[in-house]
Amino acid sequence: MLDIDLRNKNKISINILGACFLRDAFGLGKIFGDYIVKEFIQNNSIFSMNSEPFSSLTKEQILPDDMKKTHLCWHKWLDFDAKKSVFDFLSKNISDYLIFGLTEVTYNLLKIENEEGKSCYLTTSHGISVNNPFSLPKFSSLVISTLSPLTFMRENPEFIEESLCRLEKRMIDLYKNTKKIIFVNIYPARYYIHENSVLKSFGVKEQDIEFLQFCANHFIKNVNPSVVNVPLNILGDENHQWGKGIWHYTDEVYEFLLASFALIMREEKDLEIKLQKLYFKCEESYVKKMIDICKG
Repeated sequence: MLDIDLRNKNKISINILGACFLRDAFGLGKIFGDYIVKEFIQNNSIFSMNSEPFSSLTKEQILPDDMKKTHLCWHKWLDFDAKKSVFDFLSKNISDYLIFGLTEVTYNLLKIENEEGKSCYLTTSHGISVNNPFSLPKFSSLVISTLSPLTFMRENPEFIEESLCRLEKRMIDLYKNTKKIIFVNIYPARYYIHENSVLKSFGVKEQDIEFLQFCANHFIKNVNPSVVNVPLNILGDENHQWGKGIWHYTDEVYEFLLASFALIMREEKDLEIKLQKLYFKCEESYVKKMIDICKG
């Protein structure tokens, strides 16, 4: 225990709330260079967080049959999502910095009635699907429908606004100095490199990007966090360790994120200028990569 205490002394502690690419920037270990990753939480949409909880259920009552053999962290994330307890947990496990992303606002939601007959939402990225009964939580006998955030935007814009405002208040309550919140303003990869020679489209919907941009602008304006803007021309990695996907990027993104985090957490002078230089360097590397592919 003494060795661990000495090794961790003076290291910067980080909590991460958002999609897996935020965690991937630090590798898979708990300790990475000058940083200690305390907690990583994903698959909890802010719209799910703002709905009614299943507060009285145990993890055993929540866990679907299909998830029993998955990693325990997935069990914990689903438990947070069902009980809407992410911020309660983070407030008891505070870190020097919180790294946060809003990519999960694009995930679909499962609408269910809770124990009191009130509407509750779950984030479908836990692997939950109405087409697979074994993937559904055991309390889901009253599944109503699957909804996209864009459906919410059209049918219930007040809920979107309310969810964003509630998120922002919780963030400010958690970190009075909101510059300790590092917001990663990033968009899905539109293309990936196939067999190192061809650009292929993911078929990302522009509506999803516009909605993500709306939520990001709302958050930045009202919270005033430290912001890492990621270039728009980033590419997906066909051979990513977690598989091909719109949030699974090539190495340049992770290198850029880590370098940007370091500048912010070292409280560098001329921070915005240095972040902008990193941005242009990353952007140029992708321009060169795409030119090389086009040349064959």
